[in-house]
Amino acid sequence: MNDSTFPLLRSPEFQELLHETSRRPLIRRELADFELPKGASAEEVWGSLTAMRRSIAYFSPNVECSASAAHMNWHTVPASLQYSLSRLTELTQRGSELDSIIEERRSSRFVTQQYIEEILANLEYDGFEPDYESIRATLLAERPGKSAPAKLASNYHAIMQHLDDFADRPFDRSLLEEFYSLLVEGITSEELVDSASRLVLPRIDDTATRDFRLETVVAIGNDLMTEPSQSPIMVSMLINCKFWRYSLFGQCNNLVSNIASRFYLLKKGYPAFRYIPKTKILDEWKRLGTNMAGAAYTYEEAHPTEGSDTDWTPYYDTMMKLMLRSVEKTHRTLLELKEADDSLISAIDGIDNLNYRQAMLLQQAVLNPGAEFRIATHEKKHGIVYSTARADLEQLAERGFLARMTIDTANVYKADARLRFLLEQYAR
Repeated sequence: MNDSTFPLLRSPEFQELLHETSRRPLIRRELADFELPKGASAEEVWGSLTAMRRSIAYFSPNVECSASAAHMNWHTVPASLQYSLSRLTELTQRGSELDSIIEERRSSRFVTQQYIEEILANLEYDGFEPDYESIRATLLAERPGKSAPAKLASNYHAIMQHLDDFADRPFDRSLLEEFYSLLVEGITSEELVDSASRLVLPRIDDTATRDFRLETVVAIGNDLMTEPSQSPIMVSMLINCKFWRYSLFGQCNNLVSNIASRFYLLKKGYPAFRYIPKTKILDEWKRLGTNMAGAAYTYEEAHPTEGSDTDWTPYYDTMMKLMLRSVEKTHRTLLELKEADDSLISAIDGIDNLNYRQAMLLQQAVLNPGAEFRIATHEKKHGIVYSTARADLEQLAERGFLARMTIDTANVYKADARLRFLLEQYAR
């Protein structure tokens, strides 16, 4: 800026534009909707406005090995983005209502429609052609996965279900490589697909560059390359973006990125995010543009693809709005499920000849339909003799509440397919 710029900056018209950018993102074409300072060209105004905003921006960590190739991507946090981040934090942080509902029901069979669609989108982004029905059936344990996409979906789901088991582990390279190994377990190299074709930038295969990029992701995951005041949700997006731009693992790169970003959020106190879509939202935005509810800009308008100094504020603001809508939808759906479950659980009190242990078993069966109950586990949990534990479960099976099956010569009990129907009769 020079001396002639200062009258422009002090003008009411420029101040109005500056105030607008503090409220929401602004892209170049929208400048036509505002009155410009007298004597100033649109390019002068836009250049000054960008410079002012850039001075208070967050900068994304560089993943290039040389300064000449640096990409100084940046974004600001207008009020609209701050609101979305605050609401996302409120809804998804540990101890929130959404987190509590999920924790009550979290089992291997806790699968939402959005969760299935997110896995499908990730598989497609990694170059696979998944079949919806086989993925759904695999996730619901209706049948084992046989194709590579189905096996990957099953492995991904298992990692997400047991992500808490890794919570005390540091976010480091060895853990990322372990996640990758767990993801591709039981799948041959011939079945895997090279995901480099979906990258934003060309893949560089030399080891030194890959190692540098991977260590950069590790540094981001340990908050070493971001501002202390930056939202963990935004940092998780940076982790995703680094995987999206560069093939750090070659195969299943996008699936690994989602595991890594969800693990980061889990450690930061946002466990519910493992069930919140990102890739699915991105694909829908690309396809629908401003026809997607919550999107003020098309993906192309908001996503910079050229230049080494690019403003990502419209992109992040839109993504957070779309993610918030998705979280709110999930919250509403699970609240409806909770209301229905609570009604059934209340009905348990009205069942005759039911002891408190059996009532607890039925409550667990309502919340986690896929849960398995074993006589030995029931015996140990309540400190009762084997015959009493067996009678508790057998009586529930005889009355149609639980289904009995044999696994490795042992009786195992699960919620009967008619359980909800039977409890609904008592609820009336």
